[in-house]
Amino acid sequence: MNQLRPNAEFIASSFVNYYNDETDSLSLFHLITLILGIVFLAIPQLFIIPKIFSVNKTNMKVLSLFGYIPPEEVEELAEKCEEYIEVYLDEITARREYSYIEGIQ
Repeated sequence: MNQLRPNAEFIASSFVNYYNDETDSLSLFHLITLILGIVFLAIPQLFIIPKIFSVNKTNMKVLSLFGYIPPEEVEELAEKCEEYIEVYLDEITARREYSYIEGIQ
């Protein structure tokens, strides 16, 4: 039994060393892949985030312009819009009915 033990330890040690070396090379591959992924995600954000803030700033400017319009004018515009929508929808409905009637004849 004592004679088998050193050989078994040598075989086990070589087995463990082989797989440790394999996992070390794989962990380096995974580390490189991770770093490249982070870089490819971080670089576009350097361009996207300023655009988002720019759009947000522009939206705030446009919304602040609506504060200068008196409420009476807003109500008047809303009424005109509703009237236009009703007329437009009536015209669309009349056109569809007319084309349907022509299609039947």
